Amino acid sequence: MATLELKGVEKFFGATQVIHDMNLSVADGELVVFVGPSGCGKSTLLRMIAGLETLSSGEIHIDGQRVDYQPPSNRGIAMVFQSYALYPHKDVRGNLGFSLKHDKVEKSEIDRRVNIAADILGLQELMSRKPRELSGGQRQRVAIGRAIVREPKVFLFDEPLSNLDAALRVHMRVEILKLHQRLKNTMIYVTHDQVEAMTLADRIVVFRAGKVEQIGTPLELYRTPSNRFVAGFIGSPAMNFLDAQCTGGQVTLNGRNVCHSAHPDGPMTLGVRPEHLQVDEQGPFQGSVQVFEHLGGEAFVHLSLADGQTLVAKLDGEHQFRPGDTCQLGIATDKCHVFDRDGLRIAS
Repeated sequence: MATLELKGVEKFFGATQVIHDMNLSVADGELVVFVGPSGCGKSTLLRMIAGLETLSSGEIHIDGQRVDYQPPSNRGIAMVFQSYALYPHKDVRGNLGFSLKHDKVEKSEIDRRVNIAADILGLQELMSRKPRELSGGQRQRVAIGRAIVREPKVFLFDEPLSNLDAALRVHMRVEILKLHQRLKNTMIYVTHDQVEAMTLADRIVVFRAGKVEQIGTPLELYRTPSNRFVAGFIGSPAMNFLDAQCTGGQVTLNGRNVCHSAHPDGPMTLGVRPEHLQVDEQGPFQGSVQVFEHLGGEAFVHLSLADGQTLVAKLDGEHQFRPGDTCQLGIATDKCHVFDRDGLRIAS
């Protein structure tokens, strides 16, 4: 296990800067998730930590030792890629032990590490199979096992579940969480899927255009997002954003009071999460149902409000609406989020 520290890390591709003055400390045994839209720099930063991309400036320290000038093999890291990258002509045992054999590790030690990884990941019955004989989830487990046998200080995961179907993604997400709880290694996990980020992370780093928007625990980002970008990225379905007015500390929408705020008088943005809305005949949100999606235990209702803005609510499955119905919704005032014109969150 080890700590990881980034100090003023920057990356340029030609004249284009893709990573801006990155400073981050990861504690020993922590699982930190880098999340953000495609092209935000999260995978580039992971490759810089791994030694697959050079730094334009800054330093990387692992376990107190500077490593940014060292080759990948000397950094004490192991990386799991989006593609499985297994050797098609080798069986599972051969794939798991190949890197150790290449490093001239003694056979008895290779067997010990391979068997430990196979036990952890439930691969013992698959050891004689070739990659073509494995499912996608099994191949990904082999790829993870190949990292485990190296006994690294830091695990790096670059969108490892992107090639799996929805059911396998859920299963493998749980398996990775169990793996971290068992090994207690420091892990950096890159994804564009905020559900993966919320369920896996000790802390989440939200990226946008090569910069950090916010760092915090999943609940901190969910409950107190620092700005509109983070608020819209964390949570599923995404937060509703409505144009509203603040007058005398009272936020109003279509002439109805919604909540109190310290925002100055004038236009602002009201943020409302779909899951915090409920049917309420006295509620401030009234509109015409455009779409109603029933998923069994829950349902999504899409409303068109009087001013033409749209609102999505996540309700329990007992509710039934048809397009054209009038629906009125309420929300607890402490569940409202207020953002100024620059997108910054205003504390209540």
